[in-house]
Amino acid sequence: MKKTWKYDYDISVLTREDANSFYLLGAFMSDGNVNKNEYSISLSSKDYDWLSIIRQKLVTNYNDFLFDIRQDFYLCNKNLVKWFLDHGCEPIKSLTVKFPVIPKQYMADFLRGIVDGDGHVGMTTYFHKQNNKYYDQYSAYICSSSNDFINGLKDFLKCNDFAFSFTTIKNNKSYFAKEDRFIEQKHDHYRICFSERTAYYFLKFIYYDGCELFMPRKNNVAQECISYYDAIINNPHKNTKYHYPSNDELIKIISENGYSKAETILKIPKASLIYRVRSRQLNIRR
Repeated sequence: MKKTWKYDYDISVLTREDANSFYLLGAFMSDGNVNKNEYSISLSSKDYDWLSIIRQKLVTNYNDFLFDIRQDFYLCNKNLVKWFLDHGCEPIKSLTVKFPVIPKQYMADFLRGIVDGDGHVGMTTYFHKQNNKYYDQYSAYICSSSNDFINGLKDFLKCNDFAFSFTTIKNNKSYFAKEDRFIEQKHDHYRICFSERTAYYFLKFIYYDGCELFMPRKNNVAQECISYYDAIINNPHKNTKYHYPSNDELIKIISENGYSKAETILKIPKASLIYRVRSRQLNIRR
């Protein structure tokens, strides 16, 4: 097999301005670097398989190229740099980057690139003492030091009915135990967070069926989250603390006995029965 040190680029991956183009914009806008002087773009990550996926997408002679799979992503091409600059991915952008204008049909791809680049998708397991069960809790967040970017993202999420929480992390110095060193945060840091079902709806939007580019590690967790909550939605009794009868049976028991007696019959607290009836808008007959 012929080996080479020279890349052949497929610029059309960007200029087509499709799902892959805007995914790459999100990835580089969140965690990449554009150098105007050297006409280069770079991306650093410990997820080497992800870097390899992106490199294969942009380089046509990828299989013939000599490189260490663990090296950072680094490409030199004037046209690549121009496309990123034209779409708001500027050098030294962490404090000033603005939320770009993205075609609505590609917003999920752009946000997936943002999350894969510098966001978070994770799962923790916790123990619930009252019902003696373990539960999985999924979460996701997007962080930025740019007020303009985070406000643009908040506007999009609100307009599209995504629930989220927002926090500002003040500049500080913290200890990073894994690497036994201190990390100094010199500027305020903004974070948009999704937890449990809000994470499910957001992750299902950005890691949709058939999306082509993604970081394998984060996609795997996202798919676990989606499957977990799909199962609960399809079987609403799966992870509830109490075993409720069907809606019709619940209406009958409460209508005939009242809430106080129904509490004893079903062994479910009265407050929980009232919440169930109201949340499901059940018509209790008196």
